[in-house]
Amino acid sequence: MGKTVEERVKINCKNGLHVRVAAMVVQKADNLQKEHKVTFYIRREGMHNVPLTSILLVTALKIRQNEEIYLVTVGEGAKEAAKEMKALLESDFSMSPVELGQVDTLLQDNAITAENIYSNIETGLVVADSRYTVIIYNRQAEKIFGIPPKEVLGKKVTEVFPQSKLPEVIDTGKPVLGYAKTIGEVNIVINTTPIVENHQVIGAISSVLDVSKLMQVAYTFANRQAMEGISVVKSLSEIQELMDKISRLSAKTEYLEEELNRRQKLNPAFNRMVGVSSKLYDAMKMAAKTAENNFNVLIRGESGTGKELVAEAIHYSSERKDKPFIRVNCAAIPENLLESEMFGHVRGAYTGAIKTKVGKFELADKGTIFLDEIGELDKAMQAKMLRVIQKKEFQRVGDERTIRVDARIIAATNRNLEDLVEKGEFREDLYYRLNVIPIWLPPLRERREDIPLLCDHFLGKIAEELKRPAKKITPEGMAALVNYSWPGNIRELENVMERVNILAEGQMIQKIDLPGYISEPLSGKALREPKEEEEIMPWEYYEREIIKKALKKYKSFNRAAKALGLTHKTVAAKARKYHLEE
Repeated sequence: MGKTVEERVKINCKNGLHVRVAAMVVQKADNLQKEHKVTFYIRREGMHNVPLTSILLVTALKIRQNEEIYLVTVGEGAKEAAKEMKALLESDFSMSPVELGQVDTLLQDNAITAENIYSNIETGLVVADSRYTVIIYNRQAEKIFGIPPKEVLGKKVTEVFPQSKLPEVIDTGKPVLGYAKTIGEVNIVINTTPIVENHQVIGAISSVLDVSKLMQVAYTFANRQAMEGISVVKSLSEIQELMDKISRLSAKTEYLEEELNRRQKLNPAFNRMVGVSSKLYDAMKMAAKTAENNFNVLIRGESGTGKELVAEAIHYSSERKDKPFIRVNCAAIPENLLESEMFGHVRGAYTGAIKTKVGKFELADKGTIFLDEIGELDKAMQAKMLRVIQKKEFQRVGDERTIRVDARIIAATNRNLEDLVEKGEFREDLYYRLNVIPIWLPPLRERREDIPLLCDHFLGKIAEELKRPAKKITPEGMAALVNYSWPGNIRELENVMERVNILAEGQMIQKIDLPGYISEPLSGKALREPKEEEEIMPWEYYEREIIKKALKKYKSFNRAAKALGLTHKTVAAKARKYHLEE
């Protein structure tokens, strides 16, 4: 077996061995194990060794900053391998902003899916790796076997479940299906299958189904028929077929109930978010979780995806819901007035300051401040913002008195902050402070199944305001709406619904009632000299396209205004008019 090196390791990473760090640790451990022909384990004081090659197990331990653990290295090259692994475990695990952004996106895409599978599935799951170590043991498995996770996870399956087929399946690579067992009064059926990657068995999974109720149903059904002298079930195969049908119906019912329960868990504050797409729901579930704490939130997404609505939902479903929700559009306020707007000023602080002004942060005390378009802040303002986040204090312009504030910060941006950090345009320390909990909102083109629902929602809202019956859209019109790319996302869709509601004659909105760029999209570039036979669009169409292109290229009202030869105020007003301001 070789040498065994055991060392005490102190974790210095600020957030402990959380999932991001665990991924780095496991990858490094796997490489070192192959290079030095060793095996790594870690353990807490008084606990058993846990393999260091499973992200699930490492994160399940929830090891925190300054906690001391034991690193156990077994093998011929144990001394050198242990030295390298200890150095990594005691490091601060720094990552570049680009790497961090990529990891955040990957983790958000997969974390919710894993949570749904492991926590909500009604089938018991026991998963072992190639060394027979149990790495997954879900809630239903605990319910069936009556053994808590701490006595199972990280242990050999042969030690916990001596009669398990998992080792056999791992060794042979062949599944063992449909074998039955009785545990007390519980009847279970187990299917065990290998987990194969690159033609090699890397583990196995046992799915455990409690069939006690199904057997009772089948038994009752057969007895009731026998009492009428009618023999319906004539053989064991027919009983099995009946149980299979009941199992399928039961599984479908459980799935539907599960989906309903998932939806009902969201706070009513999220009801304003209209849609059924899984991408939207996953983002909403992440947002709902943040309402339970006071960590900073960074909402990412294109213009018009509903970032402010999500921020409001987080606030109004949190403990701060009875306190102020203050909105600040960082791009809509001129740079020379931004500090005064954020922190306030005292009388005489500068020319025109004829009275003391209370700033947005002060107004948000005990509540939430929503900083929209946070990527537009200049470097000087970023430094002042960092102080508020770190020390929860600030000074009004022209005042030496320090004001303490307790405001939860929810920021939003449609810009790539990681690129801005790399270019030196956005402070790295502020990025990390804001990006504690990232939420990504999908663009409308990635949730097209929500477009009919959103159309009905907006038309119903308009009808309610006008106190008239809601208009409907023909199938041809809806097809055009669904196929359009929606660069302005939901805000653009709402604007179109308001327009067609006015222009359409009668209660049905036809395809011809839609704007030309939706009903008959132009080929090639939108802004080109039209041929004689082409329709000339209204002036507002071209004005909107110009403003949109300028904002997309220059990323702020100030820079776009300079490029177009207009004032900041004019561009901001046009952006609001065409719903391009987010």
